[in-house]
Amino acid sequence: MHALVTTAAPSTNPTHTHTPPFRSYLHLVGCFQVSKVAIQALAASGFVRRLEDLSLAGCVRLHEAAFINLAHNLGCLRNLNLAGCTEAVTDKMVEAVGKHCPLLEHIDLTECEGVGAHGVKSLVVHCRRMISMDFTGCNRLNDVAMLPFADATFKPGIETLVLVGCPGIGDTGLSWICDGVFDSLVLLNIKGTRCTTSALRSCLDRFRYSKMRKNNTFMGLYPERRWKDRVIINEYGTIYRSAAKLQAAYRARVGRRLAQEAKEKFYRNWVATHLQAMWRSKQARAFYELLRWEKARKDEAQMVLAGFAKIIAAMEILQGLREEAYLALANKCAIVVQAVYRGRCGRRRVARILDNLRIQRILEDRCARLLQRVYRGHVGKLRFKQMLKEHREWLAKCIKSASKLQRVWRGKQARRRVAAHRYAIEHRAELEQYSATLLQNRFRLYRCKNIIARAQAEKARAAVAALYVQTAWRARCARMELDIRKQVRQQVSLLPPFPPKKKSRRQYC
Repeated sequence: MHALVTTAAPSTNPTHTHTPPFRSYLHLVGCFQVSKVAIQALAASGFVRRLEDLSLAGCVRLHEAAFINLAHNLGCLRNLNLAGCTEAVTDKMVEAVGKHCPLLEHIDLTECEGVGAHGVKSLVVHCRRMISMDFTGCNRLNDVAMLPFADATFKPGIETLVLVGCPGIGDTGLSWICDGVFDSLVLLNIKGTRCTTSALRSCLDRFRYSKMRKNNTFMGLYPERRWKDRVIINEYGTIYRSAAKLQAAYRARVGRRLAQEAKEKFYRNWVATHLQAMWRSKQARAFYELLRWEKARKDEAQMVLAGFAKIIAAMEILQGLREEAYLALANKCAIVVQAVYRGRCGRRRVARILDNLRIQRILEDRCARLLQRVYRGHVGKLRFKQMLKEHREWLAKCIKSASKLQRVWRGKQARRRVAAHRYAIEHRAELEQYSATLLQNRFRLYRCKNIIARAQAEKARAAVAALYVQTAWRARCARMELDIRKQVRQQVSLLPPFPPKKKSRRQYC
């Protein structure tokens, strides 16, 4: 058994991209007597918290609970070797490693027959820094165990995956692996699986840095010569294209800014010119109005002077004729003036009465229409509430009927699933792909139902909001009509009364 040391430990895997200069490691390779007591003592020690490399290859007496307790303290672990532990390594142990060792980069589970789909899922989901995984001789692995690789998010990415001697893995599992890690995987060994050469050849074009190789000891994808240099070159090309694109975008932005500045300068000059023209035209119009006003004042003064002259002449004539026909002319003029004034007052009063009647009729019509609108709105609300109540009852009946149909359908589906399960026991390999398709269809149906339910709820809320808006608008219109009617009544009450009838001047003659 090796002692705990802190020294340089270069990696032996050719696909490792980075090896830390110093790390703590513990190698117990071939120590078949390591059991529960040794693992518990190791978990209780404090140095395991900074352990980065742990090798328990060939330790066939590992205890499950003790190893899980040890995994809780391996937060800095980067390399784990459990090769040759046969059935001593279980799914629960691998799940504990995946959950509590997020920095794990390399794991070797060769000949660990107790590892299954749950352990693989835990490693893929929690160990995001994984670089190499070796599942040689893991007989319990199947296509379902490879499903987590389809949604894997390794950073920077897994490079090596060995599945030698896993007869449960077929073309379906290979397709899931290719869908998830095609951008980083360079070494894939599927010797001893049910994967066909045609399926491997169909996935070959997705791996840029690998080539297909098949011989007595290897079948799968093998890294091409100097593949790391090719990765660096491609990354440089991507960065170069991105930089060129950014430069083009920046230059276009600068060009647009300069064009915008030139356009703003042109518009400022144009606006200044037009403003000056408008101001000058305004000044010219003001000067023209001043000239017209002066001319009008002069004309008015001339007319006033002419009027005064005519009045003086008329007064002189009147003074000359006053002695002859003053009484007769005065009586006649008074009668005519009174008649004209009374007719004018009567016409004004009649016109005022007609205007008041017309305004009153208009207000009455508006109030009647407003009352009808409010009444119809009230009736519409009642009908809407009734229809909403009927619709809710109908929905309740539909839900009840749907529940009953779903119950019957689920019973039927349960019976079908039992029969399918019995059939799947005999034809498991043929029905795995059908099960995955059925799960996808069920999920899509559930998502469509949720979308339809949200749309129906949004439509109902929009209808209720429109009804409230219409009610508020009609109430506001009614208040405005009442205010207008009140103002008209106040204006009518402020009108002056008709002037009294003047006495005739004939009684003074």
